[in-house]
Amino acid sequence: MDRAVVVAAQGYKIGTIDVVPELNRLECGGEATSIEPRIMSLLSTLASEPKRVFLRSELIEEVWGVQFGGDESLSRGISILRKAIKGFGESETYIDTISKRGYRLVQPVEGFSAKESPVADAAFAIVPTDPVDLRQVPSIAVLPFENQSDEGAHDYFIDGLMEEVVSGLTRIRTLFVIASGSTLAIKGENLTPNEAAAKLGVRYAVEGRARRSGDRIRIWVQLIDTVDGGQIWHGKFDGELGDVFDLYDEVAMGVAGVVEFSVQTRETLRAARRPTSDLRAYELYLRGLARLRTYTREGMYEALDLLNQALTLDPDYPLAHSLVASCHANIAQASWSDDPREDERMIEKHIEASLFNGPDDPQVVATASLACRVGGDHSAALHLAEQAYALNPGSSFTQMVLGAAKVASGDLDEAEDLLNLSIRLDPFSPNRTLQVGFLAAAQFAKSNFAQAAAFANEAVRYSLSPPISALLVSALGHLGQDDKAQKALNSLEARASITFDSAAATFFLDEDHVALFHEGIAKTRAQ
Repeated sequence: MDRAVVVAAQGYKIGTIDVVPELNRLECGGEATSIEPRIMSLLSTLASEPKRVFLRSELIEEVWGVQFGGDESLSRGISILRKAIKGFGESETYIDTISKRGYRLVQPVEGFSAKESPVADAAFAIVPTDPVDLRQVPSIAVLPFENQSDEGAHDYFIDGLMEEVVSGLTRIRTLFVIASGSTLAIKGENLTPNEAAAKLGVRYAVEGRARRSGDRIRIWVQLIDTVDGGQIWHGKFDGELGDVFDLYDEVAMGVAGVVEFSVQTRETLRAARRPTSDLRAYELYLRGLARLRTYTREGMYEALDLLNQALTLDPDYPLAHSLVASCHANIAQASWSDDPREDERMIEKHIEASLFNGPDDPQVVATASLACRVGGDHSAALHLAEQAYALNPGSSFTQMVLGAAKVASGDLDEAEDLLNLSIRLDPFSPNRTLQVGFLAAAQFAKSNFAQAAAFANEAVRYSLSPPISALLVSALGHLGQDDKAQKALNSLEARASITFDSAAATFFLDEDHVALFHEGIAKTRAQ
């Protein structure tokens, strides 16, 4: 992590707009609007030198890093900023476009205090930027399928179709497959296949359309080589909804066979998965998954309702059981529960049911590993994480879970490799908090407290996880950043009831690492 970045050390003012980097918020005339952390970093970079023309390439490198951004990311960021400013009723130009060069901030800036550092007060994502060598394996992303159904309400079903194809392809060990969470994150950006492939860092892009009409479904798929250009394969698949999982397998087999001729049919068939025999239960599962990914209190409880309906239709549905456990875990972690003991009981119950009904499903087994970690059983967590990874080493989720287990066992270099690869496969993951949070723990265990604080700071900007917040407090305590450490501690204690023993146990088994954690907390409390 050699790249120095410009960060705002405190709030400042641009024209009539107050900028609050810590909260990722703009304020004007009693109104406020929130923006993404990376968009805030873009604004702060421009504000660091008003009137100066920043080259497009310079902004891309400063804000995203060349591995995770591009022209389309920058254009989108500028557009979001202008829209946010215009939302306050501002008619003045704030950001000027310099044709074929870049952008500059033209309004006066007051109170901006800047520093160049990758440490904890960064108002934006800090990510590993070491590229993965993709020359040894074909790299591919399955882009969000276009819904051409007569009923637009079937978006969740079409997204689920795409996710099933991705899930099948990840089990083919000769393919490097971008996770579905990251491809769905770019849905709606209207990127061309070449632009999407460049953004996700892959060579091949699978583009698809699907039409659902009554009990019939038709799928069109094409495979594009974005380096050499042009379509290299296309296929059309028709079937009944009752046979929809067979259609998923046909698509996965067709894509894999073209991308890598050495992929054997028997390997592709191993990717076949029958989540449930009840199509209605499957639809409820997909709708529940969509609501869970909002990571809001309302969304979690709506997801639970949908998933419990799915389990009423199919009581043995392992993925639904694992997702119910995930909902309860999120509810308990966010202190949204009126009965934490009941949440603990439900997590255990549904993890047990998921493992009983889906012992060979890597997602189910990996989720069980995370649940064991919450319960403090690191031995079982490591065993299940290794099992999940063996079932699907190409999954960013299993890589993340095994990386977390390796942090606890003290295999820190291996943990970092797995977590970095998980981010490379799924750079816009809904599991971003966990990916970066466990990277923070690995750096912390190595006594790299500045990097640990930077990663922990990013993680809590995505989700206010109490254990990761506690890790941030400890890292800041070791760094001697007293004001920031105390502020982080006060924020944590104001929103969550968590013991520091349980926070340490979330990450570490090694006694020295646990002691290091408590030492940082003690330094903060001694202020």
